[in-house]
Amino acid sequence: MQTSDSIVIIPTYNERENIENIIRAVFGLEKTFHILIIEDDAAIAEVLRLNLECADYTVTAFDNGLAAWNALAADHDYDLALLDMMLPGVDGFTLLQKLQEYGILSLIHISEPTRQEAIS
Repeated sequence: MQTSDSIVIIPTYNERENIENIIRAVFGLEKTFHILIIEDDAAIAEVLRLNLECADYTVTAFDNGLAAWNALAADHDYDLALLDMMLPGVDGFTLLQKLQEYGILSLIHISEPTRQEAIS
């Protein structure tokens, strides 16, 4: 796992891991966070949303980068973003820069295709 001041990267092979446990373990969260999910795979986004809402987190989700980009311009009151890097509209790398500008902590989900591109 790599960390910096505002980014946490957790490589994972199982895209349906229990994200709630990862977040709690990494950040030791006690308060209710407003979490932004930017994920174009509807099934993954739904699993994330349901797990986080069951754990009493407030969740806002977008299924493409452009919608998230436009929404962030209007409201960027999020504590944490779960970000897929391969998105339609605006890619995750571009969104990551915007999230950093707003000081939003980002948990980047690295999917297998993204990992393969990074290796190449």
